Parts: sequence; C-alpha cells; structure tokens
Amino acid sequence: MPKLDADQPEYELEYLTFSLSRLHGVKTSDADAQPLIPLANLPDVLRNETVHESSYAPYALEDLTVGSWAGLGWRLGRGSEEGLRARFRRFLYVGGS
Repeated sequence: MPKLDADQPEYELEYLTFSLSRLHGVKTSDADAQPLIPLANLPDVLRNETVHESSYAPYALEDLTVGSWAGLGWRLGRGSEEGLRARFRRFLYVGGS
C-alpha cells in the first residue's frame, strides 16, 4: 500500500509476477533492453541482472504466476527434491497458530 501521507507514494515489492530474466528487459538484435519496471523502483537485490533466484520468487520459481505454482505442485507431488516439502510446509505455516 502506498504511504498516503507522503507527497510521492511509496510501494514495497512483495512478490514477482514477471520472471527475473524479464525484469531487465528483453534484448533484441541491435536495440537496448527496456526494463519492464524502472530499476530505481526495484529492491537493491533485483537491480542486478545477474540474479537468478530471489526471495521474491521462492522455491526457485521463475515468477509467481499460476503456471509456476502448478509446476511447484508437480515438484512437491513427485517428492524427488531434497527438502522441498519441508521448506514448503515451514513457509506455509508461518504465522499460523
């Protein structure tokens, strides 16, 4: 939510709906990449285009779209990744009573 008492509203990023690779723009043959979001508006950790994993998209997901969550469900169901279920369960019940 924006801070309503400020002249310029401030927002805080909570999660990604764009893939990390798309945040810095798609490079075409001769044109410079145009970022989807001005880099100044991103948290410091996401301004670096070499970042491939972030807490803004947990479980090594590329983004937090429906397709990525469905893929996570598939990975959880297979149970082949070491510690993925335990990590999912721990995050799921944070703040629960």
